[in-house]
Amino acid sequence: MPLAILRMDTAICRSIEHKKVWHMKSFLKFFAVMAGVVGVAGSASAVPTLYLSDGVSSVTVADGSAFDSNPLVGVVSYNGAVGINWTLNVTTGLSKPVLGSATQPWMDMSSVNASSKGAGNLTIKFSDDNFGPSSGKLISIIGGTTQGNVNMKTYSDAANTIFGQGTLLTSQGAFGPGGFSNIKSISFSGGLPFSLTEVATITHTKKAITSFNEELRVPDAGMTLALLGSSLLGLAAFSRSRKSA
Repeated sequence: MPLAILRMDTAICRSIEHKKVWHMKSFLKFFAVMAGVVGVAGSASAVPTLYLSDGVSSVTVADGSAFDSNPLVGVVSYNGAVGINWTLNVTTGLSKPVLGSATQPWMDMSSVNASSKGAGNLTIKFSDDNFGPSSGKLISIIGGTTQGNVNMKTYSDAANTIFGQGTLLTSQGAFGPGGFSNIKSISFSGGLPFSLTEVATITHTKKAITSFNEELRVPDAGMTLALLGSSLLGLAAFSRSRKSA
């Protein structure tokens, strides 16, 4: 075979191999991008959300929304009025990734609420979704002080809905008037995925103020006794400080 033809055949073969490699790389890049898209669609990010309502007016604050005064992901804060009576509300909810994780839920809700016109009811909810799977001892810890009454309930929802109330987990109260503290624990098992919701109901019979903190957590089995012990000591100290104030 003449040398010129041999060189031409070699060049053509190299060109064909180069195109094959280029097409293979392009396909792999496309596959990687599509896999990433599917992965994002399949793991929609959770959005912790607060809700406050006096029965007539309501405020809903999702993490990162315009009403959220805290820039951290996993922390939702609202500072403002609800209706014409509840003029002072400073409410914060914390969840993953600041506290806990999907498999070890840990939510915290703290609030200061004042009714400036007179009697009234205020419902405060904090909810987060995309938990699970998780199992162990679920603990609800609440402490605070009120010039009215406070009730606290917690829920899980297998439909993974924000503010879903599929299953009642704990019910604590009514507390008040005065300082209060309480711990409740139950055995818990949740599949994938599920949501958790804390619901506080405040009742004032006159111009009054209430402040409280509630923690909902499913700790490691080895942490449960230690957590209960430290929580009891903390709540006892909190209650004593409130009574002496």
